[in-house]
Amino acid sequence: MALVLFHLAALAVFATEPSNAPLDAVVLIQQGSTTCAGAIIDPEGRVATAYHCVAPGGRPRVTTRSGLQATGRVRVVRTRQDLAVLDVPALAGQPWIALRERPPTVGEAVFALGHPYGVRPPYGFLEGTLRWSMTEGIVSAVGPSAVQISAPVNPGNSGGPIVDANGQLIGVVSRKSAGGEGLGFGGLGLSELLETDPRGLGAFGGTLGASVFLTTLEAGAGSLAMGVRPEVAFRDRVLVSASLGVSPGSKWAAVRFGETRWVESEARLAVRQRLFSGPYTSRIDAWVSWATVVHLSGRVAQGRVSVTREAKPAPFVGGTLFVGRSGFEMAVSPTTGALTASLVYRWPGVMSVF
Repeated sequence: MALVLFHLAALAVFATEPSNAPLDAVVLIQQGSTTCAGAIIDPEGRVATAYHCVAPGGRPRVTTRSGLQATGRVRVVRTRQDLAVLDVPALAGQPWIALRERPPTVGEAVFALGHPYGVRPPYGFLEGTLRWSMTEGIVSAVGPSAVQISAPVNPGNSGGPIVDANGQLIGVVSRKSAGGEGLGFGGLGLSELLETDPRGLGAFGGTLGASVFLTTLEAGAGSLAMGVRPEVAFRDRVLVSASLGVSPGSKWAAVRFGETRWVESEARLAVRQRLFSGPYTSRIDAWVSWATVVHLSGRVAQGRVSVTREAKPAPFVGGTLFVGRSGFEMAVSPTTGALTASLVYRWPGVMSVF
């Protein structure tokens, strides 16, 4: 009976006037290709979200449920709790969610709000779903930095508020465990973070990611090589990466054509300019690199195949254009005149933030 009364009370809270509903305080945050959620937490328009949603740097675009759009600035972050607060003065006076002073308790009902898989606005049968949605669960455990909840959370819920039955914010959605069901986690400590002096994002935070690529050196004379390129991006502006490639058909090409070349490894320093936001965000990378170019010479004599390998370092200057996850790049070596062309795909993409 007590449980029934508790759920009736919760429904009464969420059935209030739309302008007072917690969902009206939820925002959509887009920064580059990242789509997250957030919540307005005071009349001045400050927005709480997850740190990993803003780790790439830049000015996030914030959209309210009513369609109002504004640009925010990161006010303060705390990486350990995966928390961030944005200043968005244009949202002053919009509906907001109050922070709860007392900590969450195991067993109490909670609601996770956000945009699960809401990177693209849903159309057709799914129109009106996924974005500004709510799931229900309970507090499963409480730690010093995070709260564990059973409410389902998915990509797009990140940064969204976790509220109690009274509509008060107790945590910010951070992640879910890939190894089980009903294992969602939210960052705690937002009240303490708000008391911290504004300092924005540090210069040396960012993301760790990786791409796969297919490249050719001197079309017609070079062999195709494939490989992986891990990268460290500092606030999505300066990148340091290294790549290692293999060319399975290089020996056959050397024997058939007499010689062939391919890029075996490369260390790269790049600067990035991102254009637009959302699922089809574009970015332009301009870079310099130091690569190891392998030259294979092959011949057949007296029925025997002979292949000679020589590896030489060479500098390259190039650029990459990405649309979404797919990219095309070209480069030239200023010392040898060699040209490279590559197809790149960001997989698995961003793997971690720091």
